[in-house]
Amino acid sequence: MSKLMEAQQKTCNGNHAIVIGSGMAGLLSARILVEHFERVTLVERDRLPQQPEIRQGVPQANHVRALLTQGYRILEELFPGIEEKLIAAGAPSILFG
Repeated sequence: MSKLMEAQQKTCNGNHAIVIGSGMAGLLSARILVEHFERVTLVERDRLPQQPEIRQGVPQANHVRALLTQGYRILEELFPGIEEKLIAAGAPSILFG
């Protein structure tokens, strides 16, 4: 059996998940899938920058974003300590009351 066929077989058996796109939805999907698959592959067409910057392949990259309270709670549960890392990277913090 060829390596490609072996890889396809493993994927069909639920051992390997493939996520297309490393935007917020793709990264969160990959994080969740890690708990259910032996292997998760994230496929992205763009080279990811080392520092935060607008990516040409992301049409909504210039849009303002805000993470609401429930979204923050979910991210903090999936990625403990993410708030400190985001703030250290220059993300502003807004308290919703």
